[in-house]
Amino acid sequence: MPYRLLIPEKGDTAKSYPLILVMHGVGSIGNDNKKQLFLASMLAADPLVRQKQAFVLSPQCPENDRWVKVAGWNQDPRIFEPEPTSALESGIAILDHVVKSYPINPAQIYVGGASMGGFATWELLARRPEFFASAFPICGGGCIDRSAIIARTPIWAFHGSDDRTVLPWNSRMMVEAVRNAGGQVKYTEYPGVEHDSWKQALKESDLYQWIFNHRR
Repeated sequence: MPYRLLIPEKGDTAKSYPLILVMHGVGSIGNDNKKQLFLASMLAADPLVRQKQAFVLSPQCPENDRWVKVAGWNQDPRIFEPEPTSALESGIAILDHVVKSYPINPAQIYVGGASMGGFATWELLARRPEFFASAFPICGGGCIDRSAIIARTPIWAFHGSDDRTVLPWNSRMMVEAVRNAGGQVKYTEYPGVEHDSWKQALKESDLYQWIFNHRR
């Protein structure tokens, strides 16, 4: 599986640094190892991300697979598959490899993504409980049956109120379920915004400080 790892320019191997795992949407699937960079580059350009010298990891899902198995993005109720897709397994293997190979602080590993990557974010929280320090799923959705497990991680979710590709109830449902399970969840829904809410979400002035405020 192709992936990009954006490495701090002046990293010191005697220190350890945060890592943000970025999960892309369907529009970036392929094997060119380029299309998935549009989300990762937005994060990497943030001044605080640069100041913290955070690594940014972005694997690329192949065309014949998906991060999650969903019969329809707006299916309700959503069934949690017993096994991850091969794409998600590969993404997790890449993550584990990078964490072992670079000076990554295991207490500062974060995950976020948009659309299919938003679904992947919710799913990773269920499959890797207590691994990520915080998460920011954007215009995604998940399985409420795993809300108690997901609730172990602080979350800031985002969605556009006029999203017709992934309907906003997907995020609303997950936020409510995780809150009911005792989780720490913030939710921002943008009025009048369609399926490109990542444009606003990744420019939220408090997002990156919120991300880095959490540690395992």
